[in-house]
Amino acid sequence: MPIGDDSYVFTGELYGNGYSVDNLTIDDNSSGIAGLFGAIGGQSGIHDLKINLAPKE
Repeated sequence: MPIGDDSYVFTGELYGNGYSVDNLTIDDNSSGIAGLFGAIGGQSGIHDLKINLAPKE
């Protein structure tokens, strides 16, 4: 389940401090929203965060 969707968008600031999310796997996109964040509000921000997807099998 991603962070935020059409009904409840993410409306904050996320400071990753250079960290990374490694081997992110998405195996369900039945909602049409796939990813770590599904919906981000216009004044929100994701900063200094790396997202590394897992290799496809």
